[in-house]
Amino acid sequence: MLRPYTLNLDDSLMMAAKSKALQDRTSVSEMVRRLLSEHLGLSNRMVDNVPDEKKIIETLESYSSGQLKRSEAMRAIGLDPVELETFTSLMNEYGISWPEVGRERAEKEGEYVARAIAFNSGEIDKY
Repeated sequence: MLRPYTLNLDDSLMMAAKSKALQDRTSVSEMVRRLLSEHLGLSNRMVDNVPDEKKIIETLESYSSGQLKRSEAMRAIGLDPVELETFTSLMNEYGISWPEVGRERAEKEGEYVARAIAFNSGEIDKY
């Protein structure tokens, strides 16, 4: 299972790591996982039984193109569907675009959000 973890790094080190990650078509997180695994003497995938990076990228791309539901994609990469923050971080970290939403669905969700705001502010009595 992938878990978010914050590291405090110098800006120059982080910039160099991001640059190298882009060159290698990987992520800073994967680089850190690899280095920690090597340092601790663990095989690359012994750490928490995380799917390999290629599988993660393929799964995220399948979600992006609409071939998988979000919950299916999350389970495929070892995340529980409630771990949305981690999933969001992975999508952003790997630079995978989010699935497009049709106009009708976007308008419907916008109306839902507007009603929730109006309800919470006391403007309307029913949700």
